[in-house]
Amino acid sequence: MPGTPSSRHVSAVGEDVDDFALRLNTLMQQLARYGDDDIDERAVEKLLHVVPKKYSQVAIAIEMLLDFFELSIKEVTGRLKAVDNRE
Repeated sequence: MPGTPSSRHVSAVGEDVDDFALRLNTLMQQLARYGDDDIDERAVEKLLHVVPKKYSQVAIAIEMLLDFFELSIKEVTGRLKAVDNRE
């Protein structure tokens, strides 16, 4: 659905995967501090839904082929960075 937070590109223009993952980890820590215990799975899912367009094919592959509920932000970040390393 256009315009919803899960469909918008939320990373800053020119922001690399590491910086975006760091921002996401900071938000996750804040949520955990307030008692939200089920944030890791949701964070990975959200990360995969808001990646910049150049990572969209990798995000789709991760969603289809891997159990993203068992992945960490660090693992997903590493897979997305592989795109940059191939360029």
